[in-house]
Amino acid sequence: MEARTRSTPKIREVRKRDSRIVPFDPTKIADAIYAAFRAVGAGDRAVAEELASAVTHFLEEKFAGSLPGIEDIQDQVETVLIEMGHARVAKEYILYRQKRATLRETLQVRKEHGRQGEGITYDFAAGEADASRGDAIDPLPEVDRGQEGISKWHKSRIAAALIREADLDPELAGEIASAVERKVLNSGVRRISTSFLRELVDNELFERGYSAKLHQQAPLGIPKYNLESLIFGTDLKEGFTFPKTPVEIRNAIANRVLHQYSLEEVFTPNVADAHREGRIFIHRLSDPTRLARLHWRLPPPSAAAPAGRRLQEPREAPGSYLDLRDFFRRLWHLAHFFSEEIRLSNLSNLLIDPALHSTSSSEKARAVLDRLGQMDERPAIALELDLLPESQPWLEGILAYSQVRPGRFLIALRLRREVFTRPGGGAALDAVAALYERGERMEFLPPAEPRVGDGADSGATPGQPRHELLDGTAAKITLNLPRAAYRSARESKRTIELELEEVADLAVRGHLERRRFIERLSANAENPLWSLTGRPEGGAVVTPGNLHFTVGLVGLNECVKLLSGEDLHIESGRSNAGGRLGLELVKVIERKLRREERGLGIRLELEETANVGPLRILERSDRRKYPDLIGEVERGRSLEWGALYTDGARLHRMAPLDPLRRVEELAGYLKYLRPAGGITEDLRELRGSPRELLVSLLEECMPHVA
Repeated sequence: MEARTRSTPKIREVRKRDSRIVPFDPTKIADAIYAAFRAVGAGDRAVAEELASAVTHFLEEKFAGSLPGIEDIQDQVETVLIEMGHARVAKEYILYRQKRATLRETLQVRKEHGRQGEGITYDFAAGEADASRGDAIDPLPEVDRGQEGISKWHKSRIAAALIREADLDPELAGEIASAVERKVLNSGVRRISTSFLRELVDNELFERGYSAKLHQQAPLGIPKYNLESLIFGTDLKEGFTFPKTPVEIRNAIANRVLHQYSLEEVFTPNVADAHREGRIFIHRLSDPTRLARLHWRLPPPSAAAPAGRRLQEPREAPGSYLDLRDFFRRLWHLAHFFSEEIRLSNLSNLLIDPALHSTSSSEKARAVLDRLGQMDERPAIALELDLLPESQPWLEGILAYSQVRPGRFLIALRLRREVFTRPGGGAALDAVAALYERGERMEFLPPAEPRVGDGADSGATPGQPRHELLDGTAAKITLNLPRAAYRSARESKRTIELELEEVADLAVRGHLERRRFIERLSANAENPLWSLTGRPEGGAVVTPGNLHFTVGLVGLNECVKLLSGEDLHIESGRSNAGGRLGLELVKVIERKLRREERGLGIRLELEETANVGPLRILERSDRRKYPDLIGEVERGRSLEWGALYTDGARLHRMAPLDPLRRVEELAGYLKYLRPAGGITEDLRELRGSPRELLVSLLEECMPHVA
């Protein structure tokens, strides 16, 4: 017997029912025989192993040079049991085998296409699972697409999904798939949803200690209770309840899922945890596949010839103007890739196109604004103008347009001294004052742009004319300065400088991780940012290498108060130690960013954060985690001040300083950071003041900000 076994080729592999080839394991035969013995209350493990050896011997003789199938092995088990005098056991084995076959035929899987929270969709007859689309590839003809997508059970699809998505070894994937199948068959259910099946797979991974693999399969979604709260307007986490439109419901659900994805996949745990803990705030987590802002500096008329040949095919006078048809075509295309703002500057070229048949420049500007105003459901459009007499046509066009659609555009006016001295400047200032009094969204910018990398022109891509610049900006990461001050005060060995460098380092690391994700989004023509950032050399509008990454500041005023006991800005006549400390802290952060910029090759900008959403989120986080921090901030303030953190480097709005003093205090920071919302604050008393007060304020600002 022993000699004959050595001369017979051993069985090394077997063919499964789904045609997979797997290693031959005699112990599984022994397990099946032992289970049949136990079912009739007889036999022991040793007898089962002897019978399994006999089965293996006959298989090796019968299938020498070929692969036996599972059914062949089971047939041989029945034969050996009967011939060895174990008829009762053979009968139990046959009945068990028939029961399993019947269950396989009747068990069905309900496919839940597009269901939120489904990490991998197991389509057990239609091919491999597809984790990205939520449906399945369908190469097999036997797929049953009737009855709401019901298909037959195939265990191999579980193993295939585990191999591909969880990167499991094929043998281990097969074991887990078999274990899940046993649970399903033993439960007696005849129909199972893919979401419940996924939970069974996850539970099996967890029980076996594969937590890392489980993370790769972790679903992203919303519990059913929270989903219904969103749909029916009872979600108390939003702080308010009101009926939502179907589009708002869809967007809210998508935002929450993408928010989870960003924190788990775009950013590393250290950066994501810093956001969750409130040390930093990562903006636009719910929109990771788009950039935040675009600044498009249009070519001036004097430089339009090369730009014209590059941008369009003009109908007449080639290269002498910017063709509006191509401009809007490009603008509509770009709008798909930005979530916050598209800023247009150097607008004079848009009024030269002879397709504008209006007689006056203001009417031409109004016609362009009408086209721009049609960009609903897109990023905000900001119009950046030099405050000069030459801007009056645009200001008059905006005045006329705002009577029909108020608040449609953000008007960013860059201060120029000439507007106060040149003829026609008074009319431009009158138009500005009228827009301001009307409540239009306006920013007043310093005369010169703040430092951007190696200069404003550094945003040009190779081969792009320097007179046409498109600067893209990724979403901001904001530093919680009050939290930094509190942490440094609690630990005697941690200085505020060390804490600021550490939190700034978290922001820089977050931006590097976001840049890597943007590079993935731009990697090939199938990815969403390819036509914006990933096209061949010379064709990309913005590239990951020349994107701007902004680091925002929140609550410098409260940071200084926690450190020194004084507000950032104080009334005249007293020592301004708080102001000097605040400026030094901003310099610490700015120097850190410049070092990282040189060492890492990433373009970093320091900017105020004025969005009330992040302010409130960070304040609530600190109030919940460090109530004594908020208590220190509130000390010395009356109830009407509230405890809301202040924008960037600004003084609290309840502080008793006039608008000009506020600009004077802010002026010292302008060489280090970009002011959010401009140099003047949007104060109610200023909006309601006469035109002369605004004009006087702008004129008096010039010596401080020029």
